[in-house]
Amino acid sequence: MDHAQQHTGQHLLSAVFLSELGAKTVSFHLGADSATIDLALREGAERLSEVELRRVETAANRLIYEDRAVRPGWFSREEAEAMLARGELYKLPERSGRMRVVEMAGVEFNACGGTHVRSTGAIGGLLVRRVEKVKQGWRVEFCCGLRAVRAAGQDFATLGQAAGVLSVGAVDVPARVAALIEEGKAAAKERKALVEELAQAEAVALVGAEAERAVVTAVFAGKDVEFAKRVVAKVAGLGRAAVVGVTSGADGAVAAARRPGSALDAGKALREVLSAAGARGGGSAEIAQGVCRGEQVEALVAQLSQALGG
Repeated sequence: MDHAQQHTGQHLLSAVFLSELGAKTVSFHLGADSATIDLALREGAERLSEVELRRVETAANRLIYEDRAVRPGWFSREEAEAMLARGELYKLPERSGRMRVVEMAGVEFNACGGTHVRSTGAIGGLLVRRVEKVKQGWRVEFCCGLRAVRAAGQDFATLGQAAGVLSVGAVDVPARVAALIEEGKAAAKERKALVEELAQAEAVALVGAEAERAVVTAVFAGKDVEFAKRVVAKVAGLGRAAVVGVTSGADGAVAAARRPGSALDAGKALREVLSAAGARGGGSAEIAQGVCRGEQVEALVAQLSQALGG
C-alpha cells in the first residue's frame, strides 16, 4: 500500500507539474523514506519558485480530495499509438503487443505496469519537501500518505526543538536564526580585526626581540595556521624573514615568509622540510604554510629557519 501510494502520487504530481507549469518528468526514484522526480522545465524557465511549488502541491491535493478513479486497462499497440497521437498519452514504452495503460480520471493516461491505488483519495495526501538543482534539471522530493504524516510530524518536532534551544516560539525561529547569523558575521568580522591587530603586535615584538637574527622565529600555543600566516606576513612587512609554528592539542602547523627582495623560495623550502618529516604543505615563493603533528613543530621551525638563512 505504501509503495502504491508513492507511485500513484508520483503519477499525479508529474501530471500536475506538466499541466500547471509545463515541466516534464524525466526520471523518478522511490526510496525508503521519500521519493523524487527530476523535472525538465518549460523553455525559458530558469528555476522553480516556492510559490510555484505550493501551487502545484495544492492542485495535487485538491485532486486527491476529489477522489478521482484510477483505472488500469489493456490496449493494443495500435490503440496506444492512437492515444499518443491524440495527446492522451505523453509517451509509450518501446515494446510490441498489448500494454497496460492506467487512467487517472480527468487527469491523465499513463502507460505503466506498476502498482497503483484505486482512487486518488487513497494516496492520502501529498507533501512536497524540497527542491534542488541537479545535472538533468530540477529534483523535487515528496512523500504521500502515512509517509507525509510522519515527515510532517518529524519536521514539527525538529522545529519545536529548535524553538526550545532558541527560547522563542516556533513561528519566531526563522527570524531568530537570521538574527544569530548576522550576529555571527559581525563577531567573525570583529575577531578577524582583533587577530590582525594581535598578529601585528606579535610581529613588532618578535622583530624587536630578535634584532640580531636573520630569521625571526616563534612558536605559539592555542593558535591555528591562519594566525601563523598572518604573523609571518606582518614580519615580512617589517623587512625580515620569519618562521612561526603553532600548536593546538595534538595538531600543529608552521608558516614561513622570506625576507622581501630575497631570492630564496619559501614555498619550496617548506615543502622539502615538511616532506622529509612526513608532513605536508605548500605556498608561494614569498609565504608558505603546512600542517604537521604538534610534537614536530619546534624541530620544523628550526629546520625551516636554517633553510631560509637563519
